[in-house]
Amino acid sequence: MIQDPLDWLFALEHLGMKFGLENISRLVAALGHPERAFTSIHIAGTNGKGSVTAMVETA
Repeated sequence: MIQDPLDWLFALEHLGMKFGLENISRLVAALGHPERAFTSIHIAGTNGKGSVTAMVETA
């Protein structure tokens, strides 16, 4: 029987893996949210990151 991939991932929690944003949310809150001190743009994907970055930089 094929197991649902998400069920498989979340079953790894018994090995100490914790998925979610709780840990990083607590960390940035404890640090005073340093990510809010600067403007940023997240560029992701398989192709075109360099081109998009160059276009954003010139804008």
